[in-house]
Amino acid sequence: MAALIDLSVVKSISFGRKDLMMDLLEEWIMDTNDLIRIMLSEIDQNKVEFQTKHKLKTNFCMIGSSSGIQLCEQLIRRDGGYKKIMEEIETVFQSTIQEIQKIKSEL
Repeated sequence: MAALIDLSVVKSISFGRKDLMMDLLEEWIMDTNDLIRIMLSEIDQNKVEFQTKHKLKTNFCMIGSSSGIQLCEQLIRRDGGYKKIMEEIETVFQSTIQEIQKIKSEL
C-alpha cells in the first residue's frame, strides 16, 4: 500500500512555521511507533484495547493517511485476527516515514 499523505492538518496547527511542522512530524513518528508497539504487545497478551486502536487511527488522520485510516478501521471493526492488519499498518508506517523524510528535506 502506498503511503499517500496530506499534511494540511499539520500545516494548519503549525501556523505555517516550518520548524514547528518538522517538530510535529518527528513527534508523529515517535508517537505512532509507540502506539504500534503497544498494539503489538496487546495482541501478544490477547488484551487489545479499543482505545489503542482508536489512538492509532487518530494519528493516521493527523497526517491524512487514507491507507493507515482504512487499516485502523479494520482493526476497530475486528475482534481478533489482528496480526495481518498490523503487518500492513507497519508497512504503511514505514512508507509514511520515508515520505515524511522526503517532505522534510524539501522544507
